[in-house]
Order: sequence, then structure tokens, then C-alpha cells
Amino acid sequence: MTDESKIEPAPGWNDEGRAWLASRPPAVRAKAEAYPPWITYRLKSTGQHARIASYSEGDDGTCETCCISAWIPEFPIAHGVFGIPFTDLEPLPPTQ
Repeated sequence: MTDESKIEPAPGWNDEGRAWLASRPPAVRAKAEAYPPWITYRLKSTGQHARIASYSEGDDGTCETCCISAWIPEFPIAHGVFGIPFTDLEPLPPTQ
């Protein structure tokens, strides 16, 4: 598995991403801008690496958790996890 601590958005994602962001409630938009899906994060609670798969919208328009695809660096088989608080995500530094 290659180390992809930070992957730049694929060509065209910015236009599609902007359209998607514009259609989201303000709280979801703020979280998506603060925690972009192409960054690799470390879960503070477990040390696992993860990427955001989706942002969880509450019925009241809030966005306090996300769904992730997570893996352990030594055993790179990803699994999905939902209900992860953003406070548990720490961006990994980009690789050189």
C-alpha cells in the first residue's frame, strides 16, 4: 500500500465538490470544508488511519459525526465505521 497521507482532488472534483457543498446545510458545509475527504486522518482513540466517506447530517441540520473508511497501517484492509466524531480525527502530515 502506498503512503497517501494527502491526495489532491481528482480533476473535476472541485467543480462537483463546490456544487455539492452549496447544496448542503451550513453546518455540513463547514465540516466538509474543515475536514476534506481526500486527507488521511489518524483516529486519536485507536491510532487507525482513515478517510472520510460521508458526513452525517442530523435531522436538525447539525453535523457532528462522519462515516469513515479506516485501516491499521500495518494491516491495510479497510473497514467502514460510522458515528465518528470529528474531534477524534487528526490530519496526518503530507508525505514528501
